[in-house]
Amino acid sequence: MDRLEIGYRVSTKGHSQWRFKRNIEKDKNLSDGEKYFSESFCQLFERAVDVTNGHEHLSRKNTEFKPDNRYDTLYKKPLQAPAIIYSTDLCIKLKHLTDQLINPVIEIADEAGFPFNTLKTGLITTKKPHVLVKIREEKSDDVIYLAILNSQNLAISGIVQSKHSPEWNNFFMIINAENEDYQNEMV
Repeated sequence: MDRLEIGYRVSTKGHSQWRFKRNIEKDKNLSDGEKYFSESFCQLFERAVDVTNGHEHLSRKNTEFKPDNRYDTLYKKPLQAPAIIYSTDLCIKLKHLTDQLINPVIEIADEAGFPFNTLKTGLITTKKPHVLVKIREEKSDDVIYLAILNSQNLAISGIVQSKHSPEWNNFFMIINAENEDYQNEMV
Protein backbone atom coordinates (compact mmCIF):
# COMPACT_ATOMS: atom_id res chain seq x y z
CA MET A 1 0.00 0.00 0.00
CA ASP A 2 2.97 2.29 0.55
CA ARG A 3 3.96 1.85 -3.09
CA LEU A 4 0.43 2.59 -4.26
CA GLU A 5 0.37 5.69 -2.03
CA ILE A 6 -2.97 4.67 -0.58
CA GLY A 7 -3.29 6.10 2.92
CA TYR A 8 -0.59 6.14 5.57
CA ARG A 9 0.41 4.05 8.59
CA VAL A 10 -0.09 5.26 12.16
CA SER A 11 1.84 3.27 14.76
CA THR A 12 0.07 2.70 18.06
CA LYS A 13 0.89 0.56 21.06
CA GLY A 14 0.42 -3.13 20.22
CA HIS A 15 -0.81 -2.66 16.66
CA SER A 16 -0.73 -0.27 13.75
CA GLN A 17 -3.48 1.61 11.99
CA TRP A 18 -3.74 2.46 8.34
CA ARG A 19 -5.49 5.75 7.64
CA PHE A 20 -6.96 6.87 4.36
CA LYS A 21 -7.27 10.56 3.56
CA ARG A 22 -10.51 11.77 2.11
CA ASN A 23 -12.39 15.00 1.79
CA ILE A 24 -15.60 14.85 3.84
CA GLU A 25 -17.26 17.42 1.57
CA LYS A 26 -16.37 15.37 -1.50
CA ASP A 27 -17.63 12.13 0.07
CA LYS A 28 -21.13 12.75 -1.27
CA ASN A 29 -19.79 12.97 -4.83
CA LEU A 30 -17.68 9.80 -4.83
CA SER A 31 -18.30 7.46 -7.73
CA ASP A 32 -19.88 4.06 -7.01
CA GLY A 33 -16.65 2.36 -8.04
CA GLU A 34 -14.63 4.43 -5.58
CA LYS A 35 -17.10 3.72 -2.77
CA TYR A 36 -17.14 0.01 -3.59
CA PHE A 37 -13.33 -0.11 -3.65
CA SER A 38 -13.03 1.59 -0.26
CA GLU A 39 -15.70 -0.60 1.32
CA SER A 40 -14.39 -3.87 -0.11
CA PHE A 41 -10.80 -2.95 0.59
CA CYS A 42 -11.47 -2.97 4.34
CA GLN A 43 -11.86 -6.77 4.26
CA LEU A 44 -8.09 -6.98 4.30
CA PHE A 45 -8.12 -5.62 7.83
CA GLU A 46 -9.24 -6.99 11.19
CA ARG A 47 -11.26 -3.85 11.85
CA ALA A 48 -12.01 -0.92 9.54
CA VAL A 49 -13.46 2.22 11.09
CA ASP A 50 -14.31 5.52 9.44
CA VAL A 51 -12.72 8.02 11.85
CA THR A 52 -14.94 10.88 10.64
CA ASN A 53 -18.20 9.28 11.77
CA GLY A 54 -17.18 6.17 13.74
CA HIS A 55 -18.81 3.80 11.23
CA GLU A 56 -17.30 0.32 11.27
CA HIS A 57 -17.18 -1.04 7.74
CA LEU A 58 -17.82 -4.64 6.79
CA SER A 59 -14.61 -6.45 7.70
CA ARG A 60 -13.47 -9.89 8.83
CA LYS A 61 -14.50 -8.97 12.38
CA ASN A 62 -17.86 -7.45 11.44
CA THR A 63 -19.41 -10.13 9.22
CA GLU A 64 -23.07 -9.25 9.41
CA PHE A 65 -25.23 -6.27 8.64
CA LYS A 66 -27.17 -4.50 11.37
CA PRO A 67 -30.14 -2.29 10.42
CA ASP A 68 -28.63 0.76 12.15
CA ASN A 69 -25.14 0.22 10.72
CA ARG A 70 -25.70 -0.51 7.01
CA TYR A 71 -23.11 1.53 5.22
CA ASP A 72 -22.60 -0.58 2.13
CA THR A 73 -23.64 1.34 -0.98
CA LEU A 74 -25.02 -1.79 -2.63
CA TYR A 75 -27.63 -2.36 0.11
CA LYS A 76 -31.05 -0.79 -0.55
CA LYS A 77 -34.36 -0.87 1.31
CA PRO A 78 -37.35 -2.72 -0.20
CA LEU A 79 -39.05 -0.87 -3.04
CA GLN A 80 -42.30 0.98 -2.41
CA ALA A 81 -43.81 -0.04 -5.77
CA PRO A 82 -43.06 -3.42 -7.36
CA ALA A 83 -40.48 -3.51 -10.15
CA ILE A 84 -41.36 -5.43 -13.30
CA ILE A 85 -38.53 -7.49 -14.78
CA TYR A 86 -38.98 -8.98 -18.24
CA SER A 87 -36.96 -12.14 -18.83
CA THR A 88 -35.94 -10.93 -22.31
CA ASP A 89 -34.53 -7.68 -20.86
CA LEU A 90 -32.61 -9.70 -18.28
CA CYS A 91 -31.17 -11.97 -21.00
CA ILE A 92 -30.10 -8.92 -23.04
CA LYS A 93 -28.34 -7.40 -20.00
CA LEU A 94 -26.45 -10.66 -19.38
CA LYS A 95 -25.70 -11.37 -23.07
CA HIS A 96 -22.03 -10.38 -22.80
CA LEU A 97 -21.63 -13.08 -20.12
CA THR A 98 -23.75 -15.81 -21.68
CA ASP A 99 -22.09 -15.36 -25.10
CA GLN A 100 -18.88 -16.68 -23.57
CA LEU A 101 -20.50 -20.03 -22.71
CA ILE A 102 -21.53 -22.91 -24.98
CA ASN A 103 -24.86 -23.83 -23.31
CA PRO A 104 -25.60 -21.17 -20.70
CA VAL A 105 -28.34 -21.54 -18.11
CA ILE A 106 -29.57 -18.43 -16.30
CA GLU A 107 -31.09 -18.96 -12.87
CA ILE A 108 -32.68 -16.27 -10.73
CA ALA A 109 -33.02 -16.27 -6.95
CA ASP A 110 -36.51 -17.02 -5.70
CA GLU A 111 -38.64 -14.23 -4.21
CA ALA A 112 -38.55 -16.05 -0.87
CA GLY A 113 -34.77 -16.28 -0.70
CA PHE A 114 -31.99 -18.30 -2.25
CA PRO A 115 -33.44 -21.29 -4.07
CA PHE A 116 -32.49 -20.53 -7.67
CA ASN A 117 -35.00 -21.25 -10.43
CA THR A 118 -34.24 -21.44 -14.14
CA LEU A 119 -35.30 -18.22 -15.85
CA LYS A 120 -38.49 -18.75 -17.85
CA THR A 121 -40.16 -16.56 -20.45
CA GLY A 122 -42.41 -13.88 -19.09
CA LEU A 123 -42.11 -11.31 -16.37
CA ILE A 124 -41.27 -11.17 -12.70
CA THR A 125 -42.58 -8.60 -10.24
CA THR A 126 -40.64 -7.90 -7.08
CA LYS A 127 -40.33 -5.36 -4.32
CA LYS A 128 -36.73 -6.41 -3.73
CA PRO A 129 -34.20 -3.75 -4.76
CA HIS A 130 -31.81 -6.31 -6.29
CA VAL A 131 -32.11 -9.63 -8.05
CA LEU A 132 -29.45 -12.29 -7.71
CA VAL A 133 -28.67 -14.22 -10.89
CA LYS A 134 -26.54 -17.32 -11.32
CA ILE A 135 -25.12 -18.31 -14.70
CA ARG A 136 -23.80 -21.82 -15.28
CA GLU A 137 -23.20 -24.35 -18.06
CA GLU A 138 -26.15 -26.63 -18.90
CA LYS A 139 -24.72 -29.92 -17.61
CA SER A 140 -22.85 -28.51 -14.63
CA ASP A 141 -23.86 -27.22 -11.21
CA ASP A 142 -20.75 -25.06 -10.92
CA VAL A 143 -21.52 -21.34 -10.89
CA ILE A 144 -19.59 -19.49 -13.57
CA TYR A 145 -20.99 -16.02 -12.87
CA LEU A 146 -22.96 -14.66 -9.92
CA ALA A 147 -24.47 -11.25 -10.66
CA ILE A 148 -26.48 -8.71 -8.72
CA LEU A 149 -28.74 -6.49 -10.81
CA ASN A 150 -30.79 -3.48 -9.81
CA SER A 151 -34.47 -4.50 -9.98
CA GLN A 152 -35.70 -1.17 -11.33
CA ASN A 153 -33.38 -0.61 -14.28
CA LEU A 154 -31.50 -3.94 -14.51
CA ALA A 155 -28.15 -2.19 -14.15
CA ILE A 156 -25.49 -4.71 -13.19
CA SER A 157 -24.28 -3.81 -9.71
CA GLY A 158 -21.61 -6.49 -9.57
CA ILE A 159 -20.37 -9.78 -11.01
CA VAL A 160 -18.32 -12.44 -9.25
CA GLN A 161 -16.73 -15.52 -10.80
CA SER A 162 -15.10 -17.28 -7.86
CA LYS A 163 -16.57 -18.58 -4.60
CA HIS A 164 -13.23 -17.69 -3.01
CA SER A 165 -13.61 -14.00 -3.85
CA PRO A 166 -14.44 -11.74 -0.87
CA GLU A 167 -17.20 -10.15 -2.99
CA TRP A 168 -18.97 -13.55 -3.11
CA ASN A 169 -19.68 -13.32 0.63
CA ASN A 170 -20.51 -9.61 0.33
CA PHE A 171 -23.15 -10.37 -2.30
CA PHE A 172 -24.85 -12.95 -0.10
CA MET A 173 -24.69 -10.77 3.03
CA ILE A 174 -26.24 -7.86 1.13
CA ILE A 175 -28.95 -10.06 -0.38
CA ASN A 176 -29.58 -11.64 3.05
CA ALA A 177 -30.00 -8.19 4.58
CA GLU A 178 -32.37 -7.11 1.81
CA ASN A 179 -34.35 -10.38 2.10
CA GLU A 180 -34.65 -9.91 5.86
CA ASP A 181 -35.99 -6.37 5.45
CA TYR A 182 -38.28 -7.46 2.62
CA GLN A 183 -39.76 -10.29 4.72
CA ASN A 184 -40.16 -8.03 7.76
CA GLU A 185 -42.01 -5.49 5.61
CA MET A 186 -44.34 -8.16 4.22
CA VAL A 187 -45.34 -9.35 7.72
